[in-house]
Amino acid sequence: MQNMNINLTSQSIIIIGEVESEVLKANFKVSDQDFFEISDDYSIAHIKELLHFINLKPFNSERKLAVVSRIENLNTQSANALLKTLEEPPSYATIILTTLNEQKIIPTISSRCSKIRLGFKSNFEKTENYLDPDALKKMTVAKKFQWAAKVAETDETEKIILLWQEFYRERMHSGEDVLVILGRLNHAKDLLQTNISVKLVLESLTLSF
Repeated sequence: MQNMNINLTSQSIIIIGEVESEVLKANFKVSDQDFFEISDDYSIAHIKELLHFINLKPFNSERKLAVVSRIENLNTQSANALLKTLEEPPSYATIILTTLNEQKIIPTISSRCSKIRLGFKSNFEKTENYLDPDALKKMTVAKKFQWAAKVAETDETEKIILLWQEFYRERMHSGEDVLVILGRLNHAKDLLQTNISVKLVLESLTLSF
């Protein structure tokens, strides 16, 4: 089985979808002094300010967080200035890039980042076998695996993962730190497009809750 252990605490991330900077600050528990955002000025000078900020250790938080919103607006010069730091951010730093249009992300930027697709609220009703993550947390490992085996025999898996994404998006907007599990759910959706065992994907996810 491919590795499902996604660590988003010390790397570069692209979030595809709407997310407010205050929500990200709350998720990473960073102070104003350890937070830097670019949302309108994408000049090379402003990018250099971000790089200077990210290379200084945190002031009074455990981590530093830099956010560049709407990265499709980056010009080539500004994007190139970010590349080395995106590939090897300091151990205490996380860089988050956001976009509403994945197709417009510069390939050299995209290849250096993990991705979380927040997407849009689905119209799916809860499926027959759906259990939310809170319910699964209360189950024994044996019961979780029995449930996973049952769902794997149906066509509900992708819908259930989408519903779990909605569940955790709501938690994220309440200020909870759920980016890691959202990353795992996104990775699981990608794995479903391969020949991997659906049962193993579901088992791994239920153990993450």
